Amino acid sequence: MRAIIVTIAILFSGLIFNHAAADDDHPTLLIKVMLSDDMKFRADNFTPENIRKDSINSKGFEEDGNYGMEELEGLLEELEEDLDDRLKKKDWTLVESQEPVPDFLLQVVIIDARNNRPTATQKSAKIMDGHKVGGATILAKLTDVSNPDAFKVFNYSKYSARENARTWSSAHIAFRDFASALSKEMPDAEIELDTTAIDLKK
Repeated sequence: MRAIIVTIAILFSGLIFNHAAADDDHPTLLIKVMLSDDMKFRADNFTPENIRKDSINSKGFEEDGNYGMEELEGLLEELEEDLDDRLKKKDWTLVESQEPVPDFLLQVVIIDARNNRPTATQKSAKIMDGHKVGGATILAKLTDVSNPDAFKVFNYSKYSARENARTWSSAHIAFRDFASALSKEMPDAEIELDTTAIDLKK
């Protein structure tokens, strides 16, 4: 009986060692995907003062407002799935909570997103159906949890004139391209963090 206990103890300690070694090779990463305050406001609101004069220069769909929060929550899920897929391929170990404390924290904010076609909420307000330029602007910050002062900022902005049947076609394209470009800047989690901003479009 004692021999069996010793054997189990050895096997258990081996599992712990192997798990620790795996964590060393594949640092843990917690991803937090969020909406900007402007996007949260535009989920259910629009006022003439909020017309945005920017590179998109698109009109219609209540000047990019009244999306419906459910639509924007779907965008968050889409972006998170794209990031999960890409970063797992780069050998990051993704975790879903802050306990135990992860090695790195990736905070991603959808600064802006524009739809190609009206959302269900917009249509319910009798907005005319149609197509227009859509896309997304995204900002990410990667932080070494053990050293919060060290971080790297990733900027990405992409707008596409591609028009098809999907409501958020161009935004989804931007998410996939962003996730791909970001993963290339995070190879195998061997990254030296600093405060340098990187334009991922390059």
